[in-house]
Amino acid sequence: MIAASSFAQSCTVDGDCTLVPTGNFCMAAGEIDCSESIRVAALGANNSAVSKTPVAEEGIRCGASTSPCCQQGQCTTDTVRLP
Repeated sequence: MIAASSFAQSCTVDGDCTLVPTGNFCMAAGEIDCSESIRVAALGANNSAVSKTPVAEEGIRCGASTSPCCQQGQCTTDTVRLP
């Protein structure tokens, strides 16, 4: 299981954040979703973790169904609003 919370999520502006695939990477790609975000600077570490999984060969990509944003100093998405 790869979770966005395993990577840096601090931010000051929306541009500090990027969408990442999260979920159970040992199962079919249908178990993976791109509704969470992390700090852009942590993307390399996330990509490295994903590359070590069985589904990495499927070329996982996050579409534009949601947008990453910075709220209260934390990367999130426009579908998740922090209190």
